[in-house]
Amino acid sequence: MTTSTPEVTTVSSAMQRLIDQNAAERIWTKDSSLWALDEHHSAVILNRLGWLDSVSSMVEQIDDLTHLADKVRADDYEDVVLLGMGGSSLCPDVLSRTFGPGPGFPKLHVLDSTDPDAIADIEEQLDLKHTLFVVATKSGGTTETISFFEYFWDRAKPVLGDDTGSHFIAITDPGSSLEILATERGFLRTFLNPSDIGGRYSAISFFGLVPAALLGIDLTMFLSRAATMADMSRLQPSSSKDLKTNPALALGAFIASNASSGRDKLTLVFDHTVEILGAWIEQLIAESLGKNGKGAIPISGETLGDPSVYGNDRAFVTTHLAGTEIDPKIMALEAAGHPVHTIHISNEYDIGSEFFRWEFATAVAGALLGVDPFDEPNVTESKENTKRYLQTYVDKGSMPTDDDHTTDPSDHQTLNGFLSNLKSGDYLAIQAYLETTDETNAALQKIRMALRDKYKVATTLGWGPRFLHSTGQLHKGGPASGVFLQITHEDLIDLDIPGQDFGFSELKEAQAKGDLDSLTSKNLKALSVYLSQADEADMDALVTTITEGLA
Repeated sequence: MTTSTPEVTTVSSAMQRLIDQNAAERIWTKDSSLWALDEHHSAVILNRLGWLDSVSSMVEQIDDLTHLADKVRADDYEDVVLLGMGGSSLCPDVLSRTFGPGPGFPKLHVLDSTDPDAIADIEEQLDLKHTLFVVATKSGGTTETISFFEYFWDRAKPVLGDDTGSHFIAITDPGSSLEILATERGFLRTFLNPSDIGGRYSAISFFGLVPAALLGIDLTMFLSRAATMADMSRLQPSSSKDLKTNPALALGAFIASNASSGRDKLTLVFDHTVEILGAWIEQLIAESLGKNGKGAIPISGETLGDPSVYGNDRAFVTTHLAGTEIDPKIMALEAAGHPVHTIHISNEYDIGSEFFRWEFATAVAGALLGVDPFDEPNVTESKENTKRYLQTYVDKGSMPTDDDHTTDPSDHQTLNGFLSNLKSGDYLAIQAYLETTDETNAALQKIRMALRDKYKVATTLGWGPRFLHSTGQLHKGGPASGVFLQITHEDLIDLDIPGQDFGFSELKEAQAKGDLDSLTSKNLKALSVYLSQADEADMDALVTTITEGLA
């Protein structure tokens, strides 16, 4: 049971409430009554606040992590493959794309897709004798992660023999099935993360810092930036207009007040230095705040447009890199009356401070909106549907189809008729169960921008099944303003999952069908577009159908 509080519709009113409630101090003393009143719910929240202590606890691990990284480099590892989903994979992906490997350090690949082509593409790049695998899952039993592990263990065993275990590292909670598995198979290391840190709040923990060390990132500098933000988040602002003393508190007030006033499309416009951070923030905000019909809807990856293409449901957070000019388009947004919150950064190491800023701000926003930012009540729905489809496949050799909610690019009338229902205040969520390639991403971005500019609606792009572990909670539990365009295709290859009666292609198909069922069961607007191969011709046909329909 969450707290019931009157709405705060301005940043000033939100800040005043936070001051009156002594929110900063209460968060740090882990006062769960900020978010929940009943005893059971409070106990659950108390077991999700370990992230507050993670900066100081990780400082104590710097020497050990640095020693591990030096050993990996000395042992001539060329590649590290992180196997994970959601909170276990998004932070490492941000670090890899932002920093890249340091001199002499291995390249980090992040696998969080069940698409067979995506898995095969990574496998083709590896020399297994010089590859280290990091298996990361809080629960220890995440279906996708364990499937990835079993697949690559099966591939590595004939090459490495009795030495196979020394090429694997585990990151998990104490007592999980993965901890047991790692012991049985002789993993090189097992890092046990504090169990009171939730997956999406785990960036500054072993889930983020082990990959950071393996990339050669300066952990001391990284954590010092995070520590500075953590220290500032303890401070009490002097007045409701004081937005600088506690920047994390101020960001939380900005998010919640705009969501309460109808500007719930939180649009992230970041400098290229930290642009990929938006994908991590997307999960944090969506899964934490999107519930009970409430929430802020994070919009990441949209190309910044003129003020005229945005409705009055937008609020913007932007970063300004020291030594650069402010983007004139940002200034134009402010001049047009759109709320803009600016975060100043000095270089890529400020990602350390941003991880903590956004975690704290999300907790603050949850308190102001009257939602529990630490649970995910709707995530299991799609998982259960996925299990049902997989069991049907095992029993009957095929999966049922939903003809009422499925079409193909040649059906112009159905596809464009569906999209023409977009209206002010909606957001379009493109859910692509495809391999993430530059070409595919570019095609889907064309669709996003065309629909945004035509209907003035916010757009998101999620890659399945990764988004099920992030924005999936928002889609089912947040504001009922989503319009969902699912894109699937026929896999030309399949890869067996050792120990299962289905392969990755069937797993991905079951995930797509299961999520579509979850959306339509709630009477949300959803349509699945089936492509034959998702090659260049298919993607061009999809783009043409939609853009010509708009014209």
